[in-house]
Amino acid sequence: MNYLSSFFCLILFLLYLNFCACMWPWTKKWKAENQMAIIKDMSKEIRHKAETLPTPRDIDIIDQLNKDIIDEENLSKHKAHICLEPNYERDYKYLCPEGWIKNKNGQCWGLHYDGHCESLKYFQEYNDNEKKEFVIKKKKKEK
Repeated sequence: MNYLSSFFCLILFLLYLNFCACMWPWTKKWKAENQMAIIKDMSKEIRHKAETLPTPRDIDIIDQLNKDIIDEENLSKHKAHICLEPNYERDYKYLCPEGWIKNKNGQCWGLHYDGHCESLKYFQEYNDNEKKEFVIKKKKKEK
């Protein structure tokens, strides 16, 4: 009987150790190696993601390019205004659009013009349709 109880205790002890597999030295090493592999994989992934993100300098360059594109689009949409035109001798023989008057110098003067330059406008670069469009836009603004 003593023999059986010792054997039974040994079996119980081995079963206990089996349930507590974390107590085995090779199990601890195996878990540590797995954790290190996971950490290495995570660090590689983080490094890869960080390399694909733009730097602050890249962001500044992109912002400047976007601003330049918007400025270029805005300039291409609008005709040159008096403040953007170069200095040269003007030709004032063209008729003024409706709502504008021709002064004694032959200049077209917008009485109620509220543009960003001055009330003086030159229309020699405009064709007939552009002149009509200008008048229509001006009338819509006044309403």
